[in-house]
Amino acid sequence: MNILILSIISIFTHFRNFGFPKAVVFDEVHFGGFISGYMDGKYFFDIHPPFAKLIYVFFGKIIGLLDDADFSKIGNILPDDFIFLRILPIIAGILLPIVIYKICLKLNFSKISALTVGVLISLENSLIVQSRFILLDAFLLLFGFSAILFYLIFTTAKVKWQKSLYFILSAVFIAGAVGTKWTGLSFLAVIFILEFLRIRIGFLKSFKKYFLRAFAFLAIITAIYTASFYIHFKLLPNPSPGDAFMVKDFRNLSFLGNFVDANLEMYRANARLDAKHPYSSKWYTWPFMQRPIYFWQNSAGLSEGQTERIYSIGNPLIYSVALLSVFTFLLFLIFITVFKRSLFAEEDKKILVFLSAGYLLNLLPFIFIGRVMFLYHYETALVFAIMSLAFWMDKIKAKKWKMLGALILIIISALFYMYFSPLTYGTPLNESQFNGRIWLQTWK
Repeated sequence: MNILILSIISIFTHFRNFGFPKAVVFDEVHFGGFISGYMDGKYFFDIHPPFAKLIYVFFGKIIGLLDDADFSKIGNILPDDFIFLRILPIIAGILLPIVIYKICLKLNFSKISALTVGVLISLENSLIVQSRFILLDAFLLLFGFSAILFYLIFTTAKVKWQKSLYFILSAVFIAGAVGTKWTGLSFLAVIFILEFLRIRIGFLKSFKKYFLRAFAFLAIITAIYTASFYIHFKLLPNPSPGDAFMVKDFRNLSFLGNFVDANLEMYRANARLDAKHPYSSKWYTWPFMQRPIYFWQNSAGLSEGQTERIYSIGNPLIYSVALLSVFTFLLFLIFITVFKRSLFAEEDKKILVFLSAGYLLNLLPFIFIGRVMFLYHYETALVFAIMSLAFWMDKIKAKKWKMLGALILIIISALFYMYFSPLTYGTPLNESQFNGRIWLQTWK
């Protein structure tokens, strides 16, 4: 029943106003253009690996996608077949709350707490916006957290073939996350931390077994990551300006040479990506949602004074509660580490470490990245922060008070979701209505 409730909410919030606007939005300029490149076989260069883009391409071939869309600038009208590509990230967005709900159950959180977390993720406006367009981050989140879920199932499976299956699935989904964006490596780090927490006592005695397991895990990831580049090169045989990013005369040279060269150039391009953007932001501002992202606007064909706008503004209540929850997590973790005090059971301490590591590994590395960054880079850390709320909810032992707290939190979050939904879905607003939703000067 909980899965059904969560699915209905998630389908509604993600499919609501599907296909609008029928125009290029924000970074669809880049990713839509890359998909067009695959359609006509002209080589292009992207700073991200090709895995998620290939998913778009294969789906596009299934629905008979034609290369007749102009992604050169925001606002360009899109044909219907390209609009249908947006179904893919929407499906990823719909599934994410369900995956998080299942992770919470595997962490032994109560069904009430797990359902609350799942609903909050379904109502989080910035996560919804990021999953409504031809972008990559919805895939990154789904693949990464699915890998964690399958790893947790692997650790509790009793039948050997089931353990093998979930082990492979975890590696496959990690490969999908890393093959979508390199930031997916944080999920691999989280899984290694989980594995260390699980086997640290018997590690030295069974070193060979754990070494072989890690080797197999990395081998699966490497094979899938490499295969995605092989397909990538095969689909792009025609010369284009993108050739300039590769070594001279790089054209099927050995595949290995081109694979290495492409990844080195991706690294270099990421490092030198220092262009300014009016809606970029620094990592330390993300937990406070200081600078949301302006995706698109339109005033044509509307009543005087009205404008349709899409902003990647998060749900302020969910952001605030999640930040407070994970901040408390970190304080307790520091206290336990410094003073060697055991405030929680051993399993609770493992959860503290897991969720804290998940949050920090997806936030602190951005300290060392000089390239232009945006609020959406915080989304993985945000999901870990929301998950940490389940831990504190389960400290409420009386079921009726836990249910009451969950109900109040969900209702208020839903009210915030609805209030900010015109900026999530592009509903027309006049200036007064728009300004009422812009709480900080930095949001404009």
